[in-house]
Amino acid sequence: MLHGSLRAWTYGERMTHVSLLIAQRNAASLVAGQVPAACRALQSLTNDYEVLVVDDASVPDNCSLMIEALQAVPQLQVLRLDRPCGLSAALTAGIQAARGQFLVNLPAGNHASTELIEPLLDGLVRADLVVGRPRRVGWRKAMHRLIRIPRWFVL
Repeated sequence: MLHGSLRAWTYGERMTHVSLLIAQRNAASLVAGQVPAACRALQSLTNDYEVLVVDDASVPDNCSLMIEALQAVPQLQVLRLDRPCGLSAALTAGIQAARGQFLVNLPAGNHASTELIEPLLDGLVRADLVVGRPRRVGWRKAMHRLIRIPRWFVL
């Protein structure tokens, strides 16, 4: 077994298929900016990937805006739910439609950096499930701790 290397999630000389899932509702502008960056991150790892955006019954204008903005992405599939079902139902629909051997879920928007994709896939060397979050450093870490002080007093 290879530890901590990208070769660990390859099969022979062919990279395995990766499916990127993004569930969203009324966040077309955020997703339209996020998908190209995610595609660049995946392209640096493998050519065998797909991007599934699950639309949790957004208003029609929002969904059509996202589809128009992302027509240049050939790996993109948009799944649309008929009625609002929530994040877990949207992710379940995306998982059922995904063809990839490895699934990566990113929240809609810029909450999670696409730079996390490679470390998450590398983490699969040692585990069946990997969860990640952006690391706060410097000023952001200090502000996050200051913001949490009132919660400490209440609890």
